[in-house]
Amino acid sequence: MPAYLAPNQCGKKSGDDAPAENFTMEKVYQEIDELSRIHGVPEQGQQLTDGLKSRLEQAVAKKGDKPVKVLFWFGEPEAPYVAGGSGASQFVSDQLGVTNIYSDQKDEWPQVSWEDVADKNPDIIVMGDLSRKSQTADAADEKIAFLKQNAVTAEMDAVKNERFRASGRRRHEPVDPDRRPGGEARRRDGRVRAQVSQAPGLTAAGSRPRWSCCSALAALLLSIVTAITFGPSDLSIPEVLSVLQHKLGLGPDPELSALRVATIWQLRLPRVLLAATAGAGLSLCGVIMQSLLRNPLAELYLLGVSSGASTGAVLILVAGIGGGLLTFPAGAFVGSLAAFGATLAPVAAGGWHHRQDRAGGRRRHPGVLGVDVVHHHDRGRREHHTRDPVLADGPRSQTCPGRS
Repeated sequence: MPAYLAPNQCGKKSGDDAPAENFTMEKVYQEIDELSRIHGVPEQGQQLTDGLKSRLEQAVAKKGDKPVKVLFWFGEPEAPYVAGGSGASQFVSDQLGVTNIYSDQKDEWPQVSWEDVADKNPDIIVMGDLSRKSQTADAADEKIAFLKQNAVTAEMDAVKNERFRASGRRRHEPVDPDRRPGGEARRRDGRVRAQVSQAPGLTAAGSRPRWSCCSALAALLLSIVTAITFGPSDLSIPEVLSVLQHKLGLGPDPELSALRVATIWQLRLPRVLLAATAGAGLSLCGVIMQSLLRNPLAELYLLGVSSGASTGAVLILVAGIGGGLLTFPAGAFVGSLAAFGATLAPVAAGGWHHRQDRAGGRRRHPGVLGVDVVHHHDRGRREHHTRDPVLADGPRSQTCPGRS
């Protein structure tokens, strides 16, 4: 089947990659001429080309001399797709004498972070007013609501002064900043509360001294402060400490811009605390798993916890119950519990039969799983009944089946 490739798309591997050459209107005129000839309407193609040339001349004649920084935002609120330095948006910027803040990006539509956008602090935001409904914040009204709700983007000059322009289905009409989508945008609170309790020091022989806990806590706090400094915006440790002290009521105003304070307190700190909390939870799960199986190399896959969690999350997605912040974790949690219970059920049943056999003086064939069954007796005594001699404590004199 014959196919036609637009001249501006030549040399691109995918839709968002950089083309072999930057966008030019000459290639658009060439495309119009070729398509009009293919369809047998060359006169209409020439009229369209003449109209575009006239509109371009009128726009160039109105450009000002004041330097203006512009962000071209296509879509995706969490990690926005913006215009790079090789597409039509860059051509418009060059013709109008404004600065595309991502002109240094070679891709046509690179994906960036809002922290980096806030650090560049554009004067005007040109946003795509899309008619599709497959993504969140496709319409211009939804984009504006997101920019005003986000703690970091709300401090940008373009947002505070409501300098927005919509491009798309409304044909560059100015956006009414007071319009809102049908439902109120839900503001996601990224604050994470962490509570640290100090236990009394241990003084028994062989116990860890108190200073080890203090040093571990100090190392955690130092890592948190240091992690906040990493990101698209350059932040120093003194700046981070001054903001934290001021917000906690322990120091004076840090005399930093509201944008940098919001970046530290409302953007990076919640993420770092969330990462620290998740790491602490994972380490606690690892300790429990290693203690339960008496194996320092034990992992969650051994008892089916991770596989069950994946299965539960996929079932939530397939069943169409929902895909929000609560349904996926809830499905994963229920799936992990079900898998863990299914794994331990034969072990518990084997332990009950083992006790019955010992009471009746009978011996039974080993159960399904060759793991230790632990029975708790009075005064904290424990007896370990090993179903597989290879897993028994002490020297391993046995050999695996089929090996010499």
